Amino acid sequence: MLDKIFHDHRVIERLRTNFLGSCLDDLSARLATHEYSTAVIQPYTCAGGHFAHWMESRRIPLTTINESTIDLFVQRHLPNCRCAVPQGGAAHQVHAALGHLLTVLCEHQLIPPERVKEKSPTDAVIEVFNAHLLQVRGITIGTAREYSRVVQKLLQSRYGDGDVDLRLLTAIDLMDFVANQPQRCKQNITCAVRSFVRFVQLQGFCNAQLVSAVPRVPFRKLSQLPNI
Repeated sequence: MLDKIFHDHRVIERLRTNFLGSCLDDLSARLATHEYSTAVIQPYTCAGGHFAHWMESRRIPLTTINESTIDLFVQRHLPNCRCAVPQGGAAHQVHAALGHLLTVLCEHQLIPPERVKEKSPTDAVIEVFNAHLLQVRGITIGTAREYSRVVQKLLQSRYGDGDVDLRLLTAIDLMDFVANQPQRCKQNITCAVRSFVRFVQLQGFCNAQLVSAVPRVPFRKLSQLPNI
């Protein structure tokens, strides 16, 4: 699968020769099966290769890998990384990529099933939306994080912990959610919600009418300079 994702034979060779090589091949195949774009699969696979390189340098046994190992890698190693391999994107992207890698390791029976943290339906949608913001829209990491946080609240309010069927999202759901947010935050919240609904439209789950249903919050400017 790596041959279809990467064109540089040196990158393919580096990924395949580390001690998680076969798992990285399966990781890219898993992401492709879930319809992730090449622009997402490439950094996610590189993140897995970086993680494998770090594990090998630290002599961390494969059987001990769990969520705590990933947190240690993302929170402690990445900020000070001096590795001569691609990092695989920003910290939140690396964390998402390694969640998929844990699933692959479990499928290979290299780690026990209980080591893999089950993602909620909402988490799965947020992950794809966040990748869309960064890879397609090209917005900053901070804005993507803020938009994802808002949309997570929206989905939790609409679906709770159940399945997320975006075809059931209605104009009333959007208007009620925005109406219940603090006034001082509504400008940013409506931007996040509108961006998400456009994403939902691109996925084919709604039409343009739902986008226009997102309330617009007027941006008020001072009509004159204040007296000092």
